[in-house]
Amino acid sequence: MLLGRPWQYDRHVHHDGLINKFTFQREERTYSLKLLTTQEVTRDQMTMREKKRRKKSQTTFSKVRKIKSYLWHHVKLSKR
Repeated sequence: MLLGRPWQYDRHVHHDGLINKFTFQREERTYSLKLLTTQEVTRDQMTMREKKRRKKSQTTFSKVRKIKSYLWHHVKLSKR
């Protein structure tokens, strides 16, 4: 997302140290960024890991299904 600190000075960003929040405006819209707690970061990482695992599992299943379909079709044709 935002890396480094140059954006903080280039975009007229306001930092509220009491609640640790950054606020800035872009295209007439106000954005507020609040840092995540350690627990929120851990929960987010676990969720991303689980989504990645599911996607990999679905991709593998899809490939196996395509191979079975291909083999079934070719075995059927070769028996004729």
